[in-house]
Amino acid sequence: MERLSIPLFGLDETILTQLGAKERDRFNFLSWQFLIQYLCVITGMSYFFTLLFNSYIIGIIIGLLFGTIIGSIMRFTLISIGIPLTQNVTPLNILKRWVNLIRILLYALYSLVALVPFLSLVYHNSLSVEIENYRAKIVSNYEELLQKRFENSIQDNEFEIIKDEKEIQNIEAKIEITEDLEKRNLLQFQLKKKREQYESKLKSFTLKSNQLQQSLNLEYDSYKNKIAAEDFPFFRFERLLKKGQFNFVIAMLILAFCSIILQYIRVVSGNESSYFSLCSKFYSERVIKDYQFSQAAAKADFKEKFNIDFSPILYYEDPPFNEKRIVKETEILNSSLFFEWKKNKEI
Repeated sequence: MERLSIPLFGLDETILTQLGAKERDRFNFLSWQFLIQYLCVITGMSYFFTLLFNSYIIGIIIGLLFGTIIGSIMRFTLISIGIPLTQNVTPLNILKRWVNLIRILLYALYSLVALVPFLSLVYHNSLSVEIENYRAKIVSNYEELLQKRFENSIQDNEFEIIKDEKEIQNIEAKIEITEDLEKRNLLQFQLKKKREQYESKLKSFTLKSNQLQQSLNLEYDSYKNKIAAEDFPFFRFERLLKKGQFNFVIAMLILAFCSIILQYIRVVSGNESSYFSLCSKFYSERVIKDYQFSQAAAKADFKEKFNIDFSPILYYEDPPFNEKRIVKETEILNSSLFFEWKKNKEI
């Protein structure tokens, strides 16, 4: 695990080997903590894309890709959070820097993106029950919609059939009350023609309605099968986020994820970090050694080429870090001497 901490957090192996067993255990714990988060991210993304594409192979491949990308962003966000070396590592000092605040919010956002599908996987069975109810509701609504389409499509033809039935009944009623033989024969002829028209329309109407009903049944079955194969990943996430108990769990897990930030700073770059102390000492000595070597090489170069004893002018007390500037003592002049000095300078 120590070997993994080196590339994971950009640590120096030479310095890491100088730490005590307790200090190395802290790095191991930090690495395990981040790897668990990384695993949650990849698992959550794989589950999401499996639901989205309804394929384990595609879901796992794309989930690994997106999980790696999100995990890498979270890792970079983590190792880029810091505070000035002169300040103590406290949550308040970390939050005082707006850049750190943005990084922490970014880390929390990516944690949320990863945790929602991960928790959906954990509560898969309970959410699946709601999905089944949701499917049944959608199919029922679609069935009602198809029924209305069917009724609207046959409404005109059905109205004509009813109209013909009423006309036949009226003709039959007239025949019963008509005593004139000639008129009765005429009415019977009209009744025969009307019945032929009615039967033709009824036959056409029945055929058309059956064909339409079969077409709508096929459309209904196709839609029902499509809904049955759909896993509704976004609906799962919506139901998960609408439940208060899940929101509490997500909030606690995000806090647990973000707690690695403070842990990382304390272990790697905090004032109490042994790694930070050894690292500062090691690199300071290396910088000073390289500076002295460069200075000696420059003096030798000047001596060899120009026969000059080169001596650099120092403006800082601690080269090459240059944090303490050399302050020269200056003569304090009264007003008359100052103007005389300025006049002489201008001349």
